[in-house]
Amino acid sequence: MAVSAAKELSQRQVDRHPPWWTEADAAELDLLTWVLVDAYFEHRPRCSICASGEHPCPHVQRAIREVVEWIELRELASRARWLRLERERLEIRRERLLVQRA
Repeated sequence: MAVSAAKELSQRQVDRHPPWWTEADAAELDLLTWVLVDAYFEHRPRCSICASGEHPCPHVQRAIREVVEWIELRELASRARWLRLERERLEIRRERLLVQRA
């Protein structure tokens, strides 16, 4: 049951993203999120700052920043890849139209 709920949530996330955000991007983000949360719950009882429940310690904050940075960089890379493919698709379409008119 939890797996199907996670799949559904993942699909909704893909549906919300722009066309350049692929299912592979979403799957990698799912993995990073899983690892971050799992590591946090393993770390929390051993850290007085995190155990207080007020805010995460600098180590956890850094890990969160790393994931956020990954998202930003991945979105830029995926968008660039998508734009290149779109340009190629449009060039092929234009060439086909020119051939048809000739």
